[in-house]
Order: sequence, then C-alpha cells, then structure tokens
Amino acid sequence: MVLSSGHVFARNRGTTKSVGANEPIVQPGLVDLGCFQETEDQVAKLTNWSKINFAGGPNTLDAAVATVIQQVQSPGGTKVDGVDPSGTILNIGQISNVPLPYTSISDGLPVVKMGRTTCLTSGGIDAFDATGKVVYPTGVCNVVAGGTAIFQHQILVIGEAFNSTSGQTCTFAQSGDAGALVVTATDFSCPQAVGILFAGTPAAGTPFGPEISSTIVAVNPIGTILTKFGVTLVGQTCTPSAFAAEASVPMPQVSAAKRESIEVVRKVKNRHAARLMKMDEVTAVGIGAGDDADHAALNVYLSKDTPEIRAKIPAQIDGVAVHIKHAPKFQIL
Repeated sequence: MVLSSGHVFARNRGTTKSVGANEPIVQPGLVDLGCFQETEDQVAKLTNWSKINFAGGPNTLDAAVATVIQQVQSPGGTKVDGVDPSGTILNIGQISNVPLPYTSISDGLPVVKMGRTTCLTSGGIDAFDATGKVVYPTGVCNVVAGGTAIFQHQILVIGEAFNSTSGQTCTFAQSGDAGALVVTATDFSCPQAVGILFAGTPAAGTPFGPEISSTIVAVNPIGTILTKFGVTLVGQTCTPSAFAAEASVPMPQVSAAKRESIEVVRKVKNRHAARLMKMDEVTAVGIGAGDDADHAALNVYLSKDTPEIRAKIPAQIDGVAVHIKHAPKFQIL
C-alpha cells in the first residue's frame, strides 16, 4: 500500500458520499495534471481513509491508504508494482520498519522530509500533542467538502537548518508537499517515521520579516495512522544507534524531570486548550520547550500577536509557563 494525506487521496471527505473505495490514485498527482486523471498514470486504488469533521468536533487524522496495482512497463512486458515497495525515499534512503514511538517525541527533535514541491528540507519539532485549527478550501481538484477543522494530538515542525545557532527559520514545506513522510534525522543509517505532513501556516514556504517564525507545519503522528488503518511500515529491519558522537545530528536528551514536566503541561493543556481555541486569534496550543532543559511549557500560537491579544493570555496557567508564538491559521498543503 501507499500512504498520503486524506485530502490528497480522498478529496476532503466531509461526507461518506464524497469519495469511494477503489478510486484511482495517479502519479503524477491531480494538481500536476490539471486535475485530469490519465488511466495509464494509475499506481494504486483507494482503500481506506479518515473522514474530516467540519462541524467543530475533534479530528486526529488527515490520512489515507491505497493498494498498489501492477503496471506493464512496455507492451508485452512484465508487470511491476506502480511504486517502490522497499520503503526507500529519494534523498533520504530506506527507512526503518519501526516508527519512532510517540513517547519519544520531544521539542527540538531534528527531522527531515522529502516532498513534491520543496524536495529535501530539515527542521525541528516545535510542539507536540498540539490542538489546532486547519482551513480546507473548496473548488480545487474535485474537492467536495471544506471549512475549518479542529485537530488534536498533532506534531508541529518548524523549518530550520541543523545545528543552527542563529535561530533563523527556513522553509520546511509548501503547497503540494502534503503526504510527505517526516522522519528522524538523528541517525541517517536508520531514519524512523514520525508522521505525515498535511498542513502549514500561510507563510510556511515564504519566510519574511517579523512573520518568519510562522514557518510551521502540522504532522499527523505515524502511530495513530498505523493503528487507524491496521497496517505496518515497509523498510529495513534496523535499530537506530545510541546516537553516538559520530552521528550528524545529536538526539535531544530528555531528563526524568523534563518528562515529569511534560505530563504536567499535558494536563494543563487538556484542561484549557478548548477555552483558548475559542479565541479567534489562537490557531494552536501544544507542548513545547520550557525556560530550561528540565521543564516544558505551553505554546500558544497566535494569528495576530498584539499587546491587546497578549493581555488576554496569562504568562502562566496553573503554574505552567505560557510561551506565545506567531502562526497564522493552518491551511492544507
């Protein structure tokens, strides 16, 4: 099977009638073909997908899987799979067939992705277990449902160069990159899947001026996806090293105190996220880096960062530090 975002494979399924099983999945994609499907471009058929709730209820996934079909490479030739079945990603290599456990995700974890539009990019996890608003437009490539959807338990990644000391952010994804697998960059011989990219802030591909901090994308956790569809990853059987000194990018070390702090922040987020998200200017709330290595904080992302809006959000909630960041409302990529 192949995995991608649901809005790529299943056309923003807001209702059960908006898409059907066995619909053809083509490569190149619809957006590259003027929304026209060529029969010979079919590589898979739609098998399962997650429906999007646009009525205010929670969502956890924008994902879909499709069963690979076989193609004839030339008249009278042998049939081959429409996609590479080995788990090898261009410019990344063969991934591990064991994903990164959700409990191992932490702020600052370096990641990479290979996408259709921006190719190979690097970044770091800015927040996790995040709740956010995502806008789905209508009228594009057979899309039949749209609106604003609320997503929970997401991972937020910010584009940045490895080992950067300047704090400068950069492009991680642009429109057309949705469905790209985000993997760890701490051990390049055995990259582990973190999740699939599906949405980003409007400035997610164009860093500029004071809004440069909005180069943030939203990622569905891979564990939730595998459980939803009852599938496992293809790839190599490998165990990441202990992130030895020769590793290109060091693995962030999470102390026992930091893990305890994360659970405290998680409880605070669960109690207050819904209230915060009712504010029009709040686009996401998640667990991020604290004021020191042993503490986490509650990240609150604002579409408009003004003194008036900041005055509505306390510096601490239930004893947990609140960090305010700028991020316009997320849109599907």
